[in-house]
Amino acid sequence: MLPLLQSKIETEEIILDGLRVNLAVKEDGSSNWEDLGSDQSSGPPPEVSQHVKYSMPSVAGVNISDALIDYQDKQAGIHYRLSGFSLKTGALGTVSAVPVTMTMALEDFEAGSRVQMELSADAEFDAENKMLNLPNLQMQLDETRVEGELALQLLDAALPALRFDLDMDQLDLDRYMSSTDSGETTEAGADVAIPQDELAGLDVDGTLRVASLSAMGMNLTDATLGVTLKNSNLRLNPLQASFYGGQYSGDISLDAAGSKPRLSINENLASAAFSQMASDLMGYDQVSGSAYGKLQAAGTGATSSE
Repeated sequence: MLPLLQSKIETEEIILDGLRVNLAVKEDGSSNWEDLGSDQSSGPPPEVSQHVKYSMPSVAGVNISDALIDYQDKQAGIHYRLSGFSLKTGALGTVSAVPVTMTMALEDFEAGSRVQMELSADAEFDAENKMLNLPNLQMQLDETRVEGELALQLLDAALPALRFDLDMDQLDLDRYMSSTDSGETTEAGADVAIPQDELAGLDVDGTLRVASLSAMGMNLTDATLGVTLKNSNLRLNPLQASFYGGQYSGDISLDAAGSKPRLSINENLASAAFSQMASDLMGYDQVSGSAYGKLQAAGTGATSSE
């Protein structure tokens, strides 16, 4: 009671162990949680004639262990499961940085993929700028080690603004772009929708560096990817990497703010070893030499065929 008399709220450690949440949406769009909170019989809360100003609540820590959340939407054809979720923090509501550790596994049953993640950081909250900073982020994503800085600015928008400066030791994109277990793959030449609604409301600015990158059977080293996204305008720049003894650089922009997206690309490839590149891409190594290429193009359309 004493902290309350001093206009303070203090709480011991919050512990949540063994949480199990199953969320389901049927084919007709109805869900198993839509009736929660629908009881209005209690009426409006009573009016309060006097308010007491309290300082920021102080919590000794949060400890969540062995949580599982399963989400299946039969109408949209998606099924995700978050399992083995654990979160432990230091004391909250203080001016000092808060140590945070988190582990989890995320499964996408439709894609047949599973991602394992472990994270540790010292969280700092800037109340004036509404910014949550993770200045010394350490993360293990499957076989990939990630280090750097990450920040979330909590704006009035539905999604927070994201800022990052990260380094990865390795990344195998093919691992996360594999086809489903059913063997279904996208047909060659199939029409693909250009992202538009997916970019609305997002605010992203950051740089990602990857020491060793594998994608579409190709191997790159010392790759750098700069990302800026605001007002439905996406730009990937700089784009650069060492590429089979040569150098790749690029600049890709997508303006999705108008009625139809506009895509522009500027790609450059210099002095790449053709024999090794052709071997990885086509399994053919009977031609030697160096590959050079330059491509500048722009187009407007809602789909790849347009």
